[in-house]
Amino acid sequence: MILVTFLGLYAGVALSYIAPEELKMGKKYFEWILNVLLFLLVVVLLKGFNFYIIPAGIIALMVMPILVKADRKYIYPLLPVVALVSSGSNYFMYAMALIFLYGFPLGSLYCVKYEKKEKLNIKTLDLFKRITIKYGTFLIVSVLFLFI
Repeated sequence: MILVTFLGLYAGVALSYIAPEELKMGKKYFEWILNVLLFLLVVVLLKGFNFYIIPAGIIALMVMPILVKADRKYIYPLLPVVALVSSGSNYFMYAMALIFLYGFPLGSLYCVKYEKKEKLNIKTLDLFKRITIKYGTFLIVSVLFLFI
């Protein structure tokens, strides 16, 4: 199940191919959506540790400035930890859905950065290969948690 959540990145890339003209205008909204989803993931993580919802929200608000400034390529591989912690609770499906949704804007933002750097016509397979290499640690961490 957790490996399917990785497909959110590819869905974000597909979204950027469907509406490439919207990428530049939507960049700030993608960033905003990532921050909201990250906040919700922190709340789900804390609920996995049996925190009450209000203290979990307050702690998540205190942690958010640190997470917002962190590089997303370091945050995404840690998301399987949220799934692992919430796996024994009722919040597991919420965590899976939020991780999948986190991949949508992350994949789209990667396309925005990739277009700026390359200034060329993006080949689909090349882009998927680059995303898999950059965010492949998510898959490695996920597989390691399957054996725990």
